[in-house]
Amino acid sequence: MASDHVNADVHSTTSSSDDDSMDDIQIDDKDMKLLMDLEASLEANPHVYETHVEFIAVLRRCNMMERLRDARRNMHQHFPLSERMWLEWLEDESSAAATVEDVRSLERLLQESHGDYLSVSLWKEHLQVLQAMLQQGGATLVDVRQAYDQALEQCGLHMTEGHTIWDMCIEFEISLDSPSKDDERIRRVFHQYLATPFPPDVLVAAKESYISWIGSSESEEDGDGVPKNMMKAIERAQRAYELREECEKNIETAKASDPGSNTHLSAYMSYIDLEISGGVDERIRVVFERAISEFPVADVLWKDYLKYLEFAAQPHLLNACKRALRNCPYSGALWSVYVRSLSKKKEAVPDKAVHEELNAAFEQGKASLQHSPHEYRQLVLSMAHSLRLSGGIYKSQYEELLQKSIKEMNKQQALDPEHRLTSLLVVSMGDLEKGKLVWESLLVDSSIDAAYSGTWVSYYDYLTRHGDSFETRRDVFVRAMGASMSEGDKAFIARKWIALEEEEGSQSSYLEAQRTVFNVLWKEDLLRMGMLHGKQSPLDADAAKKKRQQNDPNYGAGKRKRQEQPVSSPQNKKQKPQQQHGKLIVFVKHIVPTATEEDLMSLFSDCGSQIDITIGRDPKTNRSKGYAYIRCGDQEVFDNVCAKNGLEFEGNALFIAPSAPPKGRNKDKGRDKQGNHGDTSTKKERSQKPRLEPAAPMIPRAAAIGAPKSNDDFRKMFLKK
Repeated sequence: MASDHVNADVHSTTSSSDDDSMDDIQIDDKDMKLLMDLEASLEANPHVYETHVEFIAVLRRCNMMERLRDARRNMHQHFPLSERMWLEWLEDESSAAATVEDVRSLERLLQESHGDYLSVSLWKEHLQVLQAMLQQGGATLVDVRQAYDQALEQCGLHMTEGHTIWDMCIEFEISLDSPSKDDERIRRVFHQYLATPFPPDVLVAAKESYISWIGSSESEEDGDGVPKNMMKAIERAQRAYELREECEKNIETAKASDPGSNTHLSAYMSYIDLEISGGVDERIRVVFERAISEFPVADVLWKDYLKYLEFAAQPHLLNACKRALRNCPYSGALWSVYVRSLSKKKEAVPDKAVHEELNAAFEQGKASLQHSPHEYRQLVLSMAHSLRLSGGIYKSQYEELLQKSIKEMNKQQALDPEHRLTSLLVVSMGDLEKGKLVWESLLVDSSIDAAYSGTWVSYYDYLTRHGDSFETRRDVFVRAMGASMSEGDKAFIARKWIALEEEEGSQSSYLEAQRTVFNVLWKEDLLRMGMLHGKQSPLDADAAKKKRQQNDPNYGAGKRKRQEQPVSSPQNKKQKPQQQHGKLIVFVKHIVPTATEEDLMSLFSDCGSQIDITIGRDPKTNRSKGYAYIRCGDQEVFDNVCAKNGLEFEGNALFIAPSAPPKGRNKDKGRDKQGNHGDTSTKKERSQKPRLEPAAPMIPRAAAIGAPKSNDDFRKMFLKK
């Protein structure tokens, strides 16, 4: 390891040779070609992680130290390095360290390594190097103690490895000679150590170490020589460990059997959930950091971590955002949090440099999210929030940002569901007529917005807030009814219009509105009663059945024939397959586009807890398609959900019915009665089979009974009667 090489005489002025010239290093043709290809690939695209890793591995194998150092620096500019890569780098650098300055460079490299991921091993290396430097005069006692404090803050709560840092700290403090030795610091470290949840064998060893150090000089001790307050702290630590022991075992099991799997990640998420319920910020942070070190590109994990740091007002937020984006630069949620964190920094330090940093972050995020309108919108809203909080200093930039963003969304045919961008822009303008121009431009330029009821209602709400006339507001609904949109959207507009007429309209305008929307609301009523889309009412079905019984003598013949046949045994009778657990799926449509999965979960919460809802969305715009699938955990929940057919939600009558599985291929197609596929006879046998005569052509029923084939035939038949 790196620390094994540092105890050498660092005062030596001789230096090991790092000359990478081709005269001193022998490289075979295969490695040379591979190096050239990898170097060309990195020059063309430096954002491929695997190429960097392979390039570094080949350079290390060829012992090209100078180029290897440059390659590592280049990779670290684009990506965080794993624990293994850092340890390899430190080992290579320490083997070449021959002067005091070399060791100081190594120590600076160790400081840099802590900025990527949580690693107990790297901290142990760092502390050992500092202790060696202290012996050689290259570091002070204050430097070493500060490093131990930082290591304990970051890793001291790591339940499986953190105890090694505590042990090193105590061993170092005890080894010091007077007057450097600080008994009060040793006692304080012991108290903190024994109050931290660790496995029982670790706490027992720490307790014995404390007893060995303290002797019998401590007052108010029990029979073991440990103060009573410390014994209570040890008992609490043991209970805390027992509470978390199962989580640690689940992580260890998943890592051993299937590392990097969903099971492995789920074990960490359960652990995080446990710590969040406990509410201790440092414990939550440590478990998040442990999970991220093993799942560095899991953007969902990063998003939850940043969200926690943001609402908990943790000082690590800005640094965590930078680390997250180096791993997942494609995540809009992470860019949005980063912009908000820079906004908070700007509030604390309101200077031009911070504002330029904010603008640069926004441009970088926008470039990364050019193919994701939904995440682009979230980033714009975060940037707008930051500019709005500047107190009007950047008002022109604020309005320009919103105008460009609205045009960009229209260009990509993407929908702003709540029209927050437009609403923010018109509010900032503060002028009714200017705001109307913005809304009118949106309806004209964007066919998606014009086909969405929420756009028209948002426009109407804007006019209402600014006290515009009844005629102007009514005209919005008149135009909306003539726009091309879904039945559910039109019904929503229709009810809004009728409500306006009831509150402010005249008798004649109310009747005119009723005539205009009657057909739309009539169809909605039919849908609510289940009579639309080809469904007949019970009365119509009974009447049709009775009429057929009277006029068709063959009605029911198939049923009578089946009744005359012997009933097969229950063992041979094919039973209708019942819906099994995991296949109880309900289809719901006529959902308003602004509804989310959480809204539907709340709507169906009284049906049972075992439900999972997925809304159908357009993959390009992320806009809801107005339907959803509900997966039910058992038959009772399934029945409860289906019973809500016709339920009104956000002004729409929902159509709710069991989801019919897609019809698959006939499994028996191509089989004979014995279950064989196709014709199993040989070619010779098939050639000897008698050829069947072609079947007689199908004759229409009317022609078969002598029905007239022309007007002349009909006239003759009529005169004959």
